[in-house]
Amino acid sequence: MALSHSLGAHHHYSFPWIGSWMYPPTKPAAPPSAALASAPPAEGALLAAFLAKADPTAHLRFPLASTPCAHPGVTCGGAAGITHLVLEQAGLNGTFAPDTLSGLAGLRVLSLKSNALHGPVPDLSALGNLKALFLAGNRFSGPFPASLASLRRLRSIDLSGNREERLLVYDYQPNGSLHSLIHEVRKFDELILHNAGCWEQQYNTVHTSCSRSSRGKPLHWTSCLKIAEDVAQGLAYIHQASRLVHGNIKSSNVLLGSDFEACLTDNCLSFLLESAEVKDDAAYRAPENMKSNRRLTPKSDVYAFGILLLELLSGKAPLEHSVLAATNLQTYALSGREDEGVDRERLSMIVDIASACVRSSPESRPTAWQVLKMIQEVKEADAIGDNEDGDLTSDS
Repeated sequence: MALSHSLGAHHHYSFPWIGSWMYPPTKPAAPPSAALASAPPAEGALLAAFLAKADPTAHLRFPLASTPCAHPGVTCGGAAGITHLVLEQAGLNGTFAPDTLSGLAGLRVLSLKSNALHGPVPDLSALGNLKALFLAGNRFSGPFPASLASLRRLRSIDLSGNREERLLVYDYQPNGSLHSLIHEVRKFDELILHNAGCWEQQYNTVHTSCSRSSRGKPLHWTSCLKIAEDVAQGLAYIHQASRLVHGNIKSSNVLLGSDFEACLTDNCLSFLLESAEVKDDAAYRAPENMKSNRRLTPKSDVYAFGILLLELLSGKAPLEHSVLAATNLQTYALSGREDEGVDRERLSMIVDIASACVRSSPESRPTAWQVLKMIQEVKEADAIGDNEDGDLTSDS
């Protein structure tokens, strides 16, 4: 999915099952009753310092001699000070100076969209209450500040349309990645802002480096089935409707929404980015792509999905799947599971699907659409089995 956002050519693409695009409001709503509240004098000075660099031509004619809360675009919340700063299409053509707005501890919404601000985005990690950050349509460049990963309340971020940067902006997924869930990584759930391949300077994917457990507790059967179906559905859509290859299926690229619906990220970006391969990624790579530069194919994705399915069922890291050639794959995948009241036959059916996906020959692997249908058949059988069990219980 060769997608791009660039200045003067800003497009949004939407695919069902593969995560939804975030369209931030043009003007974040602010409580009108708070408009006349006052801000601490120190915050007025910080705002003046910001505008001195961001608005060198004094285009805004900001009345800092009085209170900044009286200016359009500034909302104050009593003791919280300035809570909303919305200066969109305001003619700002300077730089975003560090150590200015970062001092506004109560700031919740910062929107500087559609200006001409340039230079790097400063460290805003001190804004612990920030919930929305909209910097689209400027001229920012340089590395994206990874320190923003510490902002646990941040729910929306848009940095698209800056110079030649091509960025994908997704909705925040509150339950983090599948990798975090399986392997019990409990730090900041990855900020969903992924690089789509810049031709000049690149923004780095925001992530938190944290210790990784090689073995977690397998997820409950119903969660496994739901996540497996969602990912297979997204993959089938990419292959059939879009005629594309994902190229980077792995548990850290499966993000979980509020109801644990699974969304695929990094769609088709492997063709645009040249990144160093890590050991965990190599475990998802199909044999035909392991020691050659053969082009990735839909069957490469299917192989990676099979590895993901084994990871989902077993709770074991992909690097432990070295036993794939063994005949005891069922025992390997299901040995750590403690599901009560779950038909082992249905569990075995999912393992069989994974086994078919990781066949050494690409031609012998099923298509993503066939995988989806097989998983849905297991889901239907599971629902029928649950209904029958319920009938037996009520009869007794």
